[in-house]
Amino acid sequence: MALEKLPKEQWKEFFDNFSKKFCKDKIPEFAQIEVLSPELGDQEETLWVKLMGITYDPKDDVLDIALGELDLDHMIYHPTEIWVDVDEDGFINEMEVIHDNGELSEVINLRRYKPAPDYETKELIPPQED
Repeated sequence: MALEKLPKEQWKEFFDNFSKKFCKDKIPEFAQIEVLSPELGDQEETLWVKLMGITYDPKDDVLDIALGELDLDHMIYHPTEIWVDVDEDGFINEMEVIHDNGELSEVINLRRYKPAPDYETKELIPPQED
């Protein structure tokens, strides 16, 4: 799939719906964040941490990516563009966020939980209940 530009007027509803559908169940999703800067080069911000949700606040013009294992919010203030690669069921595989200065961008890769195989039975091990 290819990245498609998400219209700004859809950001709040799009990320609210994504978070409700994928981040509120017992099956975890994971995020990796990379900052792309012409001055500093590509910098990894996180490596595959549990995603708690993504929200956009139009009042403060901030995109908030909540990461569970680190108990932190990765905030992107005044984004000007958001590009997304979305599966048919609405899951975001990748998104690129362009900052207000236009020179800095962030790539957020998302992954679904995939159960590990049980090597003795060859069956998939379901996620553990909390």
